[in-house]
Amino acid sequence: MCSETEEAESEFGTILVSEVIFSRDDVRVLSRNVEFSVKWNAEFGIFVLFNEEFGIHVHAPALKEAMLDINDSLRLLYDDCLLVDDDNLKEDAVLLKKKLAELFGSNSGVLIE
Repeated sequence: MCSETEEAESEFGTILVSEVIFSRDDVRVLSRNVEFSVKWNAEFGIFVLFNEEFGIHVHAPALKEAMLDINDSLRLLYDDCLLVDDDNLKEDAVLLKKKLAELFGSNSGVLIE
C-alpha cells in the first residue's frame, strides 16, 4: 500500500551527473555518469531526486537547488568516506569507498585493488 506522500509524487525523469565541483578551480570529472531519478511531489511543491547506489536523496523546490545538493552530497561522501582509512570504516562503508574510488577514478587519490 502506498503512503499519501508516495501517491503525491509523479515520475519526472532522470538526470545524469558527470562531474563534481569542489571549488571554482577543482572540478572532478567522474569515470561514469551517475543517474538520479527525479520525481515531483505536488503536495509539498518539491522535486525529489535519488540515487540508490550511493544513498543520495535530496528534496528541493527547484532542480538547480537539487543539483547543488547532489553536488554537496557527493563532495561529502568523498571527504567522509573516500579519504578515510579502511580501518576506521564499517564493512558497508568500505564497499561504498570502493565504488567512490572507481567513480572518481584517478581524481580519487585512492588505489583500487
